[in-house]
Amino acid sequence: TYICHNITLETVSILPTPVRSVFLNKSQISGELITNKLSKFSFLFSLCMNTIRLSSLPSQIFKNNTNLQFLDLCDNGIEIIETQAFHGLHFLIYLLLNNNFIKFITEKTFNSLVSLEMLQLSGNSLSVIGSNLFMSLKHLKWLDLACNNVTKLEKSVFDNFIHLQLLNLSENKLTTIEPDLFAS
Repeated sequence: TYICHNITLETVSILPTPVRSVFLNKSQISGELITNKLSKFSFLFSLCMNTIRLSSLPSQIFKNNTNLQFLDLCDNGIEIIETQAFHGLHFLIYLLLNNNFIKFITEKTFNSLVSLEMLQLSGNSLSVIGSNLFMSLKHLKWLDLACNNVTKLEKSVFDNFIHLQLLNLSENKLTTIEPDLFAS
């Protein structure tokens, strides 16, 4: 485990191969480090980068982190998630995106996350949840959409959730829920 809290980090030349978890919480990290260095550590299982002031997630930023199972990107001020940002994360189980400034997520953003079981999106600015947004998340057990600005849930948005155990929609602006929204 490699832990760096409250530091300014500009370079990482190499991490020892046995390191499976990296915690860079509350640190100042250069964008170049994230896109060019951390993405190359294919052996990581856990990557925690909360409160490091990321404003966007570029396409394929984690493309070589194919073994990641836990990714924490909370409290960063993320506004933009490019469609292919999570490309290649087929083994990711936990994705934490709480307390950012995300207003919109394209329908293909989560397509690579076929093993995802927990998705936390609370404390963002999402207003509409598209019908195909979670289509590939067939193993999802926990979905937290609390404290957003959700006014509309499109029909069939939850159709693939055969394993869902917890859905948190509290503190949103929903006024109507379609009668057959949870039919499946």
